[in-house]
Amino acid sequence: SVFDAATQPDVWLWGLKTPVPTHRVDALLGERVHLMGFDAPPQAAAGDVFSTVLYWQPLDTFDRFYNVFVHVEIEGEGIWGQSDEAPGCGAESTKRWQPGEVVIDGHTLRIDPSTPPGEYPLLVGLYEPMTGERVSVTGPDANAWGNAVRVGTVQVVAPADSTAGQEDGR
Repeated sequence: SVFDAATQPDVWLWGLKTPVPTHRVDALLGERVHLMGFDAPPQAAAGDVFSTVLYWQPLDTFDRFYNVFVHVEIEGEGIWGQSDEAPGCGAESTKRWQPGEVVIDGHTLRIDPSTPPGEYPLLVGLYEPMTGERVSVTGPDANAWGNAVRVGTVQVVAPADSTAGQEDGR
């Protein structure tokens, strides 16, 4: 239901046009796949659903199944929102990705309602689900540890109704 509530018609019309991400990224994961870019809104309210679309371009075949993670996270401090699942909303395996194709991969995550307003890094990567081991990342958009792509930031704002109770004394 979270996925259904977060989808937008234009996101899934990608098959009718050449896939071009709104935001470009330059990262290579495990020497096997290039993360070309992503689409995501610039802000979300605490407690709301946040949708992203990732654009992957495999350079080689995968011999293992990997999950994708999308985190709103201050590394070393805390994760304020996350999606951890197989590509294609859990329906597609990286073992089926073919070199040269563009894989369009949507993810939704709920921003923790207790997230303080502010700007938070948006991190993306691949990991082996049985061990949790992340795939190494190279390129200018790799994080300091080389295990995630820092694709940008998201501005988290207070929920729209957060002041309603304060105004009438509740």
